[in-house]
Amino acid sequence: WLARVVQGPQHDLTMIDLLYQLAMKHHDLPVAAQAARRRLAGSHTNASRIMLARVMFRREAFDQVIRDLADVPKWKGRIDEQADAWFLVCDCSIEKRAWDPALECLHKLDASGIVAAARRNDVVKRLTIVNEARAAEAKQKAIEEMERALRSPSKSP
Repeated sequence: WLARVVQGPQHDLTMIDLLYQLAMKHHDLPVAAQAARRRLAGSHTNASRIMLARVMFRREAFDQVIRDLADVPKWKGRIDEQADAWFLVCDCSIEKRAWDPALECLHKLDASGIVAAARRNDVVKRLTIVNEARAAEAKQKAIEEMERALRSPSKSP
């Protein structure tokens, strides 16, 4: 019923937001995407862009999220929305295991001054995740190289 109401000619943002929230809660990504696109068409705001980006993130369309929110450093308006969008971009790089872009994103976010003190730990937590994952990959690579070296025939003079 709510999906049909949202498709109607009126652009009732309250109904669209309600449908989006329900769809995200129930992991109904096609409906959430439809609601987010409808909201974006009716109200081209940062909040609308973030809603659609969250759906794309859940769909693991990380490159799309990064492209769609690439201009977040230039956003004006609510700093909580700016921070949310920036965290989404950084999280996409983390999910892609693109450690250098993830670190760069997190450091730029931290330096921007838009992260509230209460959310500063969110930056630190993500930096820790990146650093630990990077270290684990380096250890794994070193182990694999040692194993290859041990399996290869020794060269005697």
